[in-house]
Amino acid sequence: DGKEKDGKEKAGGGKPAKGKPAKVAAKTGGLMHQWDILRSMGLSPDEIVSFVDPVHWLEYFPPLGKSDLIRFGVGVDWRRWGPAPPPP
Repeated sequence: DGKEKDGKEKAGGGKPAKGKPAKVAAKTGGLMHQWDILRSMGLSPDEIVSFVDPVHWLEYFPPLGKSDLIRFGVGVDWRRWGPAPPPP
């Protein structure tokens, strides 16, 4: 009859209402665009513009990752850390 026990109509002609899957919502955290994510990290719009260059991503984030790993107490031989040499 399309009604639930409490007397309310179900959405979609008897089918339960569908929303965004919980896993997708949890992964995105409500931020859908890279601009929004970078803004939530405290970057100014002027700083975000430089992320148009893919090389900037590689220069910006590795030092942050290294500092996070050090704070976590990871034992790493940092002499081996750095970008890979160019191919021959």
